[in-house]
Amino acid sequence: MTLQGSIIHSRWPPVNPTAPHHAPPSGQEREVRAVRIDARERRQRIIDAACDLFRTTHPSEVTMDRVAERAGVGIATLYRNFPDRQALTRHCTLYLLEVVQRIQSDALARFAADPDHAERTWRRFVSDLVELGTGALVPALAPSSMRELGPEGVPHRAAVRKHTQAILRAAAAHRLVSPELAAHEFVTQLSVLTRPPIAGVTRLNPEVTAQLVEGYLDHQRELGRARA
Repeated sequence: MTLQGSIIHSRWPPVNPTAPHHAPPSGQEREVRAVRIDARERRQRIIDAACDLFRTTHPSEVTMDRVAERAGVGIATLYRNFPDRQALTRHCTLYLLEVVQRIQSDALARFAADPDHAERTWRRFVSDLVELGTGALVPALAPSSMRELGPEGVPHRAAVRKHTQAILRAAAAHRLVSPELAAHEFVTQLSVLTRPPIAGVTRLNPEVTAQLVEGYLDHQRELGRARA
């Protein structure tokens, strides 16, 4: 699964029929708008390419040259958008926090709308995080200090933590996890479980990660039923 497939590229808002009428844009205005759209799409393509590399490659091997090649842009274009690797990494982290928030919002809405299928919602939420590449991306992109994310990272991080705990409470109410499971425990446990195995292990058992996640979910369900 690529990031482009599950996630959140912004769209133009729908036209409001009650809004005041404006004259159609001139040819020059259309050109400027097209250039801006192209620039946004190119920047997003760079972020997607970097995230894909961080998910599948050792962090030390994710160079600016490799990101540019994966994104299909020149190295000068890459540096115009992100002056250094640290800036690129920070924007990847912020973007992925936004992605996780969308996944969380979907899960919370499903818990509320369809409580009879809570286990399906819970497993889908975990599956979405696994497919996103949590095991590889957390160690690759987690900053040594949250200050490195800048002021725009604070609300994202707080929202992710809050929504994770809300999802765990909903899962615990349906006896799917231990009621004592904390957000930071869940995130760290899942990131360790889904860290990409070495190639030799994958050749021996291609399903090892899925099996570990399934075992974890079964264990949490047992704890939820025992402590409910």
